[in-house]
Amino acid sequence: MAGHVIGIDGGGTKSVGVLADEAGRVVARATGGAANYHTIGVDALRRTLSDLTGRLTAGAALAVENVSWFCFALAGVWRETDRQTVSAALEPLAILDRTTLVSDVESVIAAAEPAYAAKPKHADRSPVSSNQHEALPVAVIAGTGSIVVGRDGAGRLHKVGGSGHLLDDDGSAWDLGISGLRAVIEAADGRGPQTALTRPLLDAAGLRGVDEIIPWLYALDEPKPTVARLAPVVIEAAGAGDGAAKIIVEYGASELARWAAVAAQRIGASGEALAVVASGGLFEHNELYRRLFEGRVKLELPHARFVTPQHEPAYGAALLALRDWRDRSRSA
Repeated sequence: MAGHVIGIDGGGTKSVGVLADEAGRVVARATGGAANYHTIGVDALRRTLSDLTGRLTAGAALAVENVSWFCFALAGVWRETDRQTVSAALEPLAILDRTTLVSDVESVIAAAEPAYAAKPKHADRSPVSSNQHEALPVAVIAGTGSIVVGRDGAGRLHKVGGSGHLLDDDGSAWDLGISGLRAVIEAADGRGPQTALTRPLLDAAGLRGVDEIIPWLYALDEPKPTVARLAPVVIEAAGAGDGAAKIIVEYGASELARWAAVAAQRIGASGEALAVVASGGLFEHNELYRRLFEGRVKLELPHARFVTPQHEPAYGAALLALRDWRDRSRSA
């Protein structure tokens, strides 16, 4: 039987999975719920991944046991303890012996660099071209949360941010949403300037007045994705000229650009040998925010070039699954 792999890109709000054949052709695609175990718990994560793999295999008329390899590229998976926790959660699915667990940022890099993803996992991880000046990638993800990761010439990954909404997530949809709510509250009690954000944010949250914000927020079962959905309202108000919204949006874009500069320094990228890959729903669905971010990056890193992945991150995860399946086949 021909080989098939499943790649799943699991974010803080939604997950996307693809099933591809051994030639890299997508056979099935499906979407599901959030996949950051730090915010939804390991049981919900297992249900999300099990549901996605089940729908993908059903869509391809393929049994789960006949999938050659899986790659789960998940938000919140970075440390070895994260991999151990997620592995324990996936054990009932009986697929761990053919599963790769990586950060969701790695699937973004793979989607931007298919040739790199195709190299054997333990091969020399220097840039895929013989050109010594090939650009090193810095991936910036701004979705429900935020994280920046750079890959150096030896293939090592260097993380900046990505510590979750209680510690950072600057420039993310959560950050913009919660900052917008804060601006509304500050305007109401006289600590901050009046803002046109008040009515649109209340409407988006389904609230009648500012006094309802606190009980609503603290009663949310899933505050992070719910608050993150308010980000487009803040960006729209900034585009319309609201002062408070402009400060929030410009600060978020500036912080992500600063993180990208820190990552570039850590990977040793200099001159024009740097490719910035911007990914995540906040960039993909809000052109103003993407333009602001790119403008700030040009101030921090004047010679950086911007790379738009030709594939979605889920396909990048599938490429990583193909790589590791081929590695296993070679060593068998």
